[in-house]
Amino acid sequence: PFVEMAGLIEAGVIEPWDPYIPQEVLDDLSPAIREECTVDGKLYSWPFLLDVIVQAYNANLANAAGLTDEAPADWDTYLANSQAVVDSGAALYGCTFDAHGWRSLCPITHSINTDTYYMLEGDPSGTPLFDFTSEQAIEALEIMKQMLDLSSANALQPGTTDGGVNMTPDEISFSAQNVAYYIKYQNAPLRFAENWDDPSALRIGALPSGGEGATVFWTTGACLFKNGQNKEKAAEYMQSLTYEPQIWQDSIAGSASGKPGHLPPYTSIYDEWAQNPPDWLQAEPWVPAVTGSMAVAKAIPNHAFGLQQFIIGQPEWEKYLKGEVDDPMVALQAAKDAVVAEVEKTLG
Repeated sequence: PFVEMAGLIEAGVIEPWDPYIPQEVLDDLSPAIREECTVDGKLYSWPFLLDVIVQAYNANLANAAGLTDEAPADWDTYLANSQAVVDSGAALYGCTFDAHGWRSLCPITHSINTDTYYMLEGDPSGTPLFDFTSEQAIEALEIMKQMLDLSSANALQPGTTDGGVNMTPDEISFSAQNVAYYIKYQNAPLRFAENWDDPSALRIGALPSGGEGATVFWTTGACLFKNGQNKEKAAEYMQSLTYEPQIWQDSIAGSASGKPGHLPPYTSIYDEWAQNPPDWLQAEPWVPAVTGSMAVAKAIPNHAFGLQQFIIGQPEWEKYLKGEVDDPMVALQAAKDAVVAEVEKTLG
């Protein structure tokens, strides 16, 4: 939703699901997910696949560095463990991350404090933007600089597919077992660990805490075309599809086509799993670790610049990561100014 939904609403292309989605389904959505998919009190995206920014690591590399097989609970431990991996020679790199801001700067900021958004004066959207100059964003950028020192030299370069968004350097390093610790949404380590000599060495846990212990999540869902037909049938299809048990088993436990690891959006599914854990789920201990973080996770608000603000600001905050600017506040203020300038252009 934070990428496209606001723009589709402003263009008059989609309408809310509320007249068609059953109330029991609406009430079954995880509160944070329902909020993410809602604009002006209406549900514009029927959520399907849930992605959460997590930490993942290669237990074999961690063990080779003399570290315990536990997920670092905070950033100090995460960085210390990553340094230990490098010092021991267990791997080329201690940790890595995806340089795109919604996958790194934003979730690390949320792990410290989610109160990092502000309303731009004169913006009629009523939706806040990310405050690059908040204390927690500054601290997050400083953490990223320490991570970069323990990562590959090309970590800030764009990916090779989908306009630079995918097949990023972090994915290559993790797949090649050149790095121990990794920050990204759960789908990435699950996919790339399949290439390891020992895929069972993959561990996934909640993002390290910087205080609040939150993270970023987003859903991929379905929007309803305003000028479409058979809308009641569309709602029936989405309800049937998103509650289908086989889909979630195939996603989480894997199937012949892969193991994407996307998670369901409904609280009733997790309640049922807690009361009657299916056999296949018991082999996936990362699921409760990741879904437990949703209690404090926060989605990126559905502003028309929800995604673009991070693309616009990245060249500026990266000047601190690259050593071109000594003060993180200076780099982040420049990022914020660049975003404001672009938003104000659209406001006339």
